[in-house]
Amino acid sequence: MTESPIQLPETVSELKEIVSRVQALLISSGDDLVAIPADQRNIENTLLKLQEVQSQAAAMQTQCTFPSMVHLDKDVRDAATEAKKTMQKAWSA
Repeated sequence: MTESPIQLPETVSELKEIVSRVQALLISSGDDLVAIPADQRNIENTLLKLQEVQSQAAAMQTQCTFPSMVHLDKDVRDAATEAKKTMQKAWSA
């Protein structure tokens, strides 16, 4: 059996750290996109870059939300449930 490429957080603090990193990643990707001068924007440095960052954020989000269903520690499950709400807001911002 191979090891999963996704490592789930073991504690509430680890989970919250991942949530913060996802939020920062999504915010910075928008900031980076807006910072590109309009006359220099192209598919590669806008849409493809945004897709790359969103894929990374989605994978990280799984680390935050999946534990709500499977983690042995109730505190981590509860924090992951809250993380789902936080992630919904982050993606909508």
